[in-house]
Amino acid sequence: MIQKLLDAFPGLPANSRAAHLRFLHGDPAGAIGLLEENLGSAPPGSEAHAWAFLQLAELHLNGGQLGRAEKALAGAEDLFPGRPEYPALWARLREAQGRPAEALALLREALELYPNPARGRLRKRKKSYAKRAPRLAPSGIA
Repeated sequence: MIQKLLDAFPGLPANSRAAHLRFLHGDPAGAIGLLEENLGSAPPGSEAHAWAFLQLAELHLNGGQLGRAEKALAGAEDLFPGRPEYPALWARLREAQGRPAEALALLREALELYPNPARGRLRKRKKSYAKRAPRLAPSGIA
C-alpha cells in the first residue's frame, strides 16, 4: 500500500509519510535514509524543504543522534525561519543534551508562540524541566 502511494504521488509529501510509517514500524534508519534521499525533491528554501529538515531533526532526536538533530533543526530554521514548532523541538533537544534551564526558557517561548490544545502537553513538559531547574521555574506553574 505504501508503494502505491509513492508510485501515485512521487515526491517529498508521500516520501515524508512513508518515512514516518517506517519509523512507526521500527525502522528509524530507513526513515532517516528515505528523508535524506528526498530532501532534494523539495524546492530549495521552500517551506516543504524546511518541513523535511524538521522531520529529520525529530527522527534524529528520537534516535538519540543529538548532533545530527541539532544540525537538521538549524537547517530548517535557516530555510524557513519563524515556524512555531521550532522552540518546542529545540527544548526537547536541550533537555536531551542535559540542559534543562535552556529547555525551560525555550518552552516558555513555545507557549507564547503556539497557543493551542497541545499547550497542555507543553505545560506538563515545562513542569518536568522546572523540577530539574527549580531556580528558573516561575511560582505557581499549574
